[in-house]
Amino acid sequence: VKSLRPDAFGSNSDQIVREFRHEAAVLNMFGHHPNIVPFVGASTDLSKPLTLVTSYLPYGSVADSFAVSSNVKLSLSQKEIVLYDAAAGLLNVHEGGFVHRDIAARNVLVDPVGRGKLCDFGLCRRVDASIGGSHFQHGHLPLRYMAPESLQPPHAFSFKSDAYMFGVLMWETLTEAKPFGALAPQDAAALVLEGHRLAYNKDGSNTIIPPKYQHLMEGCFAEDPAKRLSMVELVHALGRLNVV
Repeated sequence: VKSLRPDAFGSNSDQIVREFRHEAAVLNMFGHHPNIVPFVGASTDLSKPLTLVTSYLPYGSVADSFAVSSNVKLSLSQKEIVLYDAAAGLLNVHEGGFVHRDIAARNVLVDPVGRGKLCDFGLCRRVDASIGGSHFQHGHLPLRYMAPESLQPPHAFSFKSDAYMFGVLMWETLTEAKPFGALAPQDAAALVLEGHRLAYNKDGSNTIIPPKYQHLMEGCFAEDPAKRLSMVELVHALGRLNVV
């Protein structure tokens, strides 16, 4: 359950209400896909706290599984299945004409049988079909996950910027590490704009990402969005790797 009191945001309350209603509408549109968190309903009555209800998944997110105290630990094969599921969910979003813009391990939930479900559609926006992308200059964005073209004016987001973020998700899931470690988000963004990308070693240790995923990450991290893998290609590639 996600609950907000719009009057708590002062002068920004109108924007908060619009964004909340937008997220509810997007979830209602996509929440019936098997790899997207199921949508139960929403209350947008302004006399009460705004409430968004999705199915409860007790295992939490992929990011939750990284914690030492977590009772849910994902094996490599389980991570591979969850990544495939997240890719399939994101492809469904793209096929509906939207970009997600917040692809990260914290936004992929794990159900009781170990399947992944994409969640948190607060930053999801419709793509402008005429230009193949959208431009946004406000809001709190996940800088350490973002593609270079999204980090600098005109702050473009597209299916291919989502694919870049999916590459970061793969790295994060397989290493169980925070992208760019202890760097501040702004410093991580500066490195990306200088051409740096996430390394394949986990924080300098000997844990190496499997070569089959290194190839896919390279396809996600290309500087030129046109040269990146599409989500169609990623779903097919992950399906072949995992024989899903």
